[in-house]
Amino acid sequence: MIRIANHKAVNNSFQEAVKEKLCANQPFLRKAYKKATLTNLHNDHVNACILLDILDKELANLESGGEPDYLLMRDIIKYMVNYPDTVHHPLEEILFARLEKVDVESHDSINRLYEEHNDLTFFGDELDDELEKIAAGSIVKKDRLLQLCHKYRELLYSHMKTEEEKVFPRIERIFSITDWSEIKSSLETIEDPLFGEAVLDYYQRLYDRIQSEINQDE
Repeated sequence: MIRIANHKAVNNSFQEAVKEKLCANQPFLRKAYKKATLTNLHNDHVNACILLDILDKELANLESGGEPDYLLMRDIIKYMVNYPDTVHHPLEEILFARLEKVDVESHDSINRLYEEHNDLTFFGDELDDELEKIAAGSIVKKDRLLQLCHKYRELLYSHMKTEEEKVFPRIERIFSITDWSEIKSSLETIEDPLFGEAVLDYYQRLYDRIQSEINQDE
C-alpha cells in the first residue's frame, strides 16, 4: 500500500519559518490546496526546498574551496532517497495515473514527470553512493560530486515547479468525488521520519541543523 506523509502541527512551524525566504526564489511554494492529499504533497515539496537550501550552502562552501559538512549532505540525500523516492513519488504516480484517464491535455506533462521520477531516483542513488564513500573515508572526485549535486537539485526544483503549477491544480479542479474515493482506497498513513511527529534517530543531526537555520532567520 502507498502511504501518505502525516505532517504534524509542531513541525509545520519549520515550514512557516523559512517558507517566506524560500518563496523569493521558488514562488510555487505559495500554492495552497483544498484537498488534504495535495496539501500533504505540497508540504513535502516545502520540506524538500528546506533541505535543498541547506544543501546549497554546503555546495557553495565546497565550490569556494572550503570543507563542507559531508555527513550533513549525506543525511539530506539519504532522506530524499528513503522518503520522497519511496513514499512521495509513488503517491504522486497514483494521482497521475488517474489524471491520465480523465484529462488528455495532461499526458505530456505526466509522461515527463514519470521520467523525472526515474531520473531523480538515479541521481539520488548516485549521490548517496558518493557521499557514503566519503563517510567511509574514501576519496571521491570533487567535480563528479558537484556535477551530481547540481543535476539533482536543478532537476528537483524544475520537477516540483511543474507539479505545482501545471499538474496539481488540474487534479484539484478535475477530480470528482468518485476519483478521490477510489484513490483513497490505495492510501495508507506513514510517518515522515524527519518532518513527522517523531524524528528518527538517524536524522536527529539534520533536524537540529534545520532548527539552527530557523533560529538564524528569526
